[in-house]
Amino acid sequence: MNREKRRSQALPENYDEIVGETIQLKREVPKRSVRQIIKILEIEGYAAPGVLKASTLQRYL
Repeated sequence: MNREKRRSQALPENYDEIVGETIQLKREVPKRSVRQIIKILEIEGYAAPGVLKASTLQRYL
């Protein structure tokens, strides 16, 4: 199995929506850290706790 295929299986189904929401949350309050954004996304039900990694989302910011 190639690397790209494994990576895509590990991401949640709604990953594009999560990335969009991540960018929106950062624009609303630029001082928010990636960890704070992840916590907000988990509380709002976009992802289960522990699924999102700071290093992955940081790439989009």
